[in-house]
Amino acid sequence: MRETVRRSFLLLGLMGLAGLPALAQKQAPPPPQPPRPFRFPEFTSRTLPNGLHVIVIEHREQPIVSLRLLVRAGAEQDPPDRPGVAALTAGLLDQGTKTRSALQIAETIESIGGQISTGSSWHQSFVAVSVLKPGVETAFEILADIVQNPAFAEEEIERQRQQLLSGLRVQASDPSYLASTAIERVIFGGHPYGHPPEGTLDSIPRLKREDLVAFHRALYHPNNAILAIAGDITAAEAFAKAEKYFGAWPKGEVRAAPISPPAPTRGRRLLLIDKPDAVQTEIRLGKVGIARRDPDYFALQVLNAVLASGSGSRLWDLLRRERGLTYGVSSRLEARHQPGSLTVSTFTRTEKTVETLRLILSELERIARERVTEQELQKAKNFLAGVFQLRLETPESLATIVLDAVSHGFDYAYLNTYRDRLLSVTAEQVQEVARKYYRPDDLAIVLVGNASAFEQEVAQLGPVERIVYTDVDFTRPDLKREKPAVVAATPEAIARGREILAEVRRAVGGREALASLRDISIVGEVTVSTPFGEFKGEQRMFVQWPDRLRTEIKLPQMTLVQVLNGDSGWVSTPMGTQDVPAPLMKELRAALRRLFFPLLRADEQEGIIISYLGSEMVEGKPADVLQYQEGEQVLRLYVETASRLPVKLSYQGTDPFSGTRAEFEELYADYREVAGVKYPFRTVTRQAGKRFAELIVSEVKLNAGVPEELFKKP
Repeated sequence: MRETVRRSFLLLGLMGLAGLPALAQKQAPPPPQPPRPFRFPEFTSRTLPNGLHVIVIEHREQPIVSLRLLVRAGAEQDPPDRPGVAALTAGLLDQGTKTRSALQIAETIESIGGQISTGSSWHQSFVAVSVLKPGVETAFEILADIVQNPAFAEEEIERQRQQLLSGLRVQASDPSYLASTAIERVIFGGHPYGHPPEGTLDSIPRLKREDLVAFHRALYHPNNAILAIAGDITAAEAFAKAEKYFGAWPKGEVRAAPISPPAPTRGRRLLLIDKPDAVQTEIRLGKVGIARRDPDYFALQVLNAVLASGSGSRLWDLLRRERGLTYGVSSRLEARHQPGSLTVSTFTRTEKTVETLRLILSELERIARERVTEQELQKAKNFLAGVFQLRLETPESLATIVLDAVSHGFDYAYLNTYRDRLLSVTAEQVQEVARKYYRPDDLAIVLVGNASAFEQEVAQLGPVERIVYTDVDFTRPDLKREKPAVVAATPEAIARGREILAEVRRAVGGREALASLRDISIVGEVTVSTPFGEFKGEQRMFVQWPDRLRTEIKLPQMTLVQVLNGDSGWVSTPMGTQDVPAPLMKELRAALRRLFFPLLRADEQEGIIISYLGSEMVEGKPADVLQYQEGEQVLRLYVETASRLPVKLSYQGTDPFSGTRAEFEELYADYREVAGVKYPFRTVTRQAGKRFAELIVSEVKLNAGVPEELFKKP
């Protein structure tokens, strides 16, 4: 009996082993099912007598109605020297009209369970209002009012301006933002597509109400607009309300600047934006691509999906799954009225920068050389088709899709066949567009990171340009911030400059008194405007001649310390204490030379040329202007003609929150005598014309002794 049982178990075991290969074989996935029939939701359109194109999309699945008005004017119409006009104009549309305040607009929309948004892109500006069905009448009324009668109130402009600047200051030191914005400028150069559509830290402060009014007056006309009405509404009702609320909008002359095609990308350009404190490198590759109506549009979309559309795409699998070089990689096709950009984006550890870049270039060569597999092709096409169909589920997204298509000159037939055009792309077409548009020798490449760690190796791939991130200016086609204007110093101007500086010293307390200064201690209350709001704290400053400076700022939640100690420097924050990087030491030394007393003793230092520029009005009073020049560093000291006391200092410095270069002014006031020497007890600092900081001094000590320990790194 036992033997029989043993034989039975043995037999079962052998049967199990015999079955293992069959069980181990991976079952092939079922073949893909043919796509289900697709039909784009139908829409009807009509043009009002004033030229407004009205489109109605009946979508009764939810009791929601979405109104979206598009004006055919966006960032491409920004004045070349004032990027951000289109974005700021659109952003202010719902911030008050001639009869409604921003608060009244927001409360009215909220009371009917609605949402309102405004914005702009390269070719269009828009206002979108979505409401529950009972609120349709109010939605039409509000939309018509804010599009036709924006107030552009000064207080709202300033509020929006400060919000924009706060965001830009944060982004200006973000390597990802720097790389993404720089690649567009490198690709397009001086073409309108090259500037940041949201504006820059240099341009936003210069925008005035007149700029916004002029932009609106030139381009916001019914004959330059399209209104889409989607949702739980009949076509007859929608057209009637469009006529009621927009029929009286007067037709106008559209004054839009013609936009020519950008020059195609020829050759390889490598730009390194040096950010010494970066621990990883942001990598961007790109070139001029295609216009929205180009017949290669669908094949290029599929190619981009094959390259980098998430897990399973080529660059994703190569860089992340196989090599572990990054957490993400993407490719983007930005097709516009004129040819837009093709870009590949990723990031990696500093030491892996060149390896990652070489792998991307190699993959671009391979995809042009070898045809994509059928599995890759089907996955990419199904992904794109699925995304398109998912976007058809709400009235808001339906209105957006239809408006985008119509604004590019497409009709219903195009949208109805959109999915099938994607699904009909062949492997041969993908290979053809890869050869045509992704030639590795015709690419712009931008790397943002610690350039000294990889510059030499990157140079093997082509000629390299290098810019320190604080010197980047996105308003300029070459990305290089313009150096401060320098007026040539003639012997006569230098002699007159010395005379005026001598007069200033006498007015302050005399040359001997200033020359005897060995150390200074200053205590006061400082108020600083930051991207996160306004903060007040105590500031202590200690100066020891000739090259030591310690600044402490005590805020309610933290204490910040910054020290220059001869050839070295350090900073202390709640995150710890660390050395000042070499590139920032230059700024620390410049900060020491800009202090009040060192300015008056600047002629004691070699290499500084002081000259007379003429006279100007400062705060309503005449002043003589002295230019201080040391190499590329230039500043100007304004001396009141009557008192011979300094009243203003202007210079180009570094924004402490973004790290970018900016124009600063310091206004001196409330002079008081301390130990026989006059000193301004109030200093207001302006950045780009706006109040940035204010220091109210409570105590000044001269030659009282400053402990050596204050300058030593703990």
